[in-house]
Amino acid sequence: MTKRKGMKGKDNPSWKRGWAYSSDGAIFIHENGTQVLEHRKIVAEILKRPLNSKNPIHHLDKNQANNSNSNLVLCENDAYHQLLHMRKRAYDACGHANWLRCKYCKKYDSPKNIKIQLCAGRERTYHKPCRNKYMREWKKRRVFEGLS
Repeated sequence: MTKRKGMKGKDNPSWKRGWAYSSDGAIFIHENGTQVLEHRKIVAEILKRPLNSKNPIHHLDKNQANNSNSNLVLCENDAYHQLLHMRKRAYDACGHANWLRCKYCKKYDSPKNIKIQLCAGRERTYHKPCRNKYMREWKKRRVFEGLS
C-alpha cells in the first residue's frame, strides 16, 4: 500500500471509498483516522470483544480479500496458524492432512514411516533411508573436496 506524506484519507491514492488493499491483498478499512484490517474487525464484531494482537486470523481459501464469516478462523497463536497451513499443504499434495513431508525426498508419508527430530526448536521430518543416503553422499563430497 502506498503511503505519502500529507496524503490522508480521500487524498491518498490508496483510498477506495473508505478502504484500501495491502500488498498481500488484505483489505484495510479507514475508521476515525486509523486503518483497521477488515477481517480483524469482522471477527471482533462476531465475538463481541476486541481481539488480542497476537491472535492471527486464517483465511481458509488463502484469499486475503475474502472476508466472509465462513472463510475466517481465529487462531490462538502463530504456531497454530502455521499448523493449519502445514496440514492444508499435506492434504493438497497427498489427500492426508496428518501426513508429514520428508526433508530429503520431498514426499509425504504416514507419520509411522517418518522420523521427527527436534532441532533448535524446529521439527525436522524425514525417512531414515533418505537421510542415510544424503549423509553418505555428503561425506563423499567432504572427502572429495578435502575438507575432512
